[in-house]
Order: sequence, then C-alpha cells, then structure tokens
Amino acid sequence: GAGDNPNLSFAGGSGTLANAVVRTAKSNKWDCQITIFSRAELSQSRMRVQHPECRYVIGDVRDYDRLESAISGHDIVIHAAALKRLPECEQYPDECFATNIFGSMNVVRACQRHAVKQCVGISTDKSVRAITNYGASKLAMEKLFMAQPTNPCLFSLVRYGNVVASNGSV
Repeated sequence: GAGDNPNLSFAGGSGTLANAVVRTAKSNKWDCQITIFSRAELSQSRMRVQHPECRYVIGDVRDYDRLESAISGHDIVIHAAALKRLPECEQYPDECFATNIFGSMNVVRACQRHAVKQCVGISTDKSVRAITNYGASKLAMEKLFMAQPTNPCLFSLVRYGNVVASNGSV
C-alpha cells in the first residue's frame, strides 16, 4: 500500500474472525483500509451494515484473477477462506481440496506477485493428526505456507480450535 496507511485484506473475510478484527480496528482506531473478499454475499451484506467503511469484494479464492485483483495494493492478507464443515468436506472432498488447498495456492501466488508484506494463514487444531479431509486439507495449507520463502512476503500461520458462537463450531 501507499503512504502510512497499511491496507489489510481478508480472503474469506466475512466470518467471525474478520468481524472481530474489524471491530478491534475500529475501537482501537487503526489507521488502515480493510478489504473483505469472500463468496458469502449474505454475510458481506450483514457485515456492511455494521462496518460500511470497509471495501467489499465478492469472489472466491478458487478464482485467481478475482483474488489477485482484490488483494492488489495490500500490505497484509489474512487467509481465512475455507470449506470447514466436516460432513460436507467428507462428502465432497474434491470441493474441500479445491478451496482449502488450491485456493491457498492462489493466495500464495497472488501475495508473492503483488509483494504483499505479510500473509497470515488461518488453520485449525484439526490439522494435528489429521483424520478428516478438512484436517488434511488444512495441514496441506500449513505445509504450503511453511515452504514459502520469506521474501517478498512473510507467510505465517495461526491455528484455531472451536470458537464459541462462530459459524459451524461444535
């Protein structure tokens, strides 16, 4: 991004985590621009009511061109896009892998191409001793992020467990 105001982009950004970060940014008066990139138009619509100052882009991490356009000019990307509901990931492993692995590959490529300074991948405790398609796909995403060089983009990971009151938690 240009100037002193960093640009933050969420891939898969209309969920519980993105809402919490945007609320924190507002309450702490962060001097930044935030882009919300997700395929969930209803969630984006609800979020827009609460946070109209954010930029909203409908898209999917599977669509490289759309993703690349959405994160261009950003300093930080938080990659939270995922198919995460275990029954659906088991029933449709191809869809799970397309989003969670190949979508993550698109995020890595776009961040490197646009010299994003940092990309944080959101993973799960289910990647430890993965026995489900979801856990296996997130473990693959973690390994992909860990294999990247640290220049021009620093890739890091955060593992979450079940988050109280989030969409799809146990």
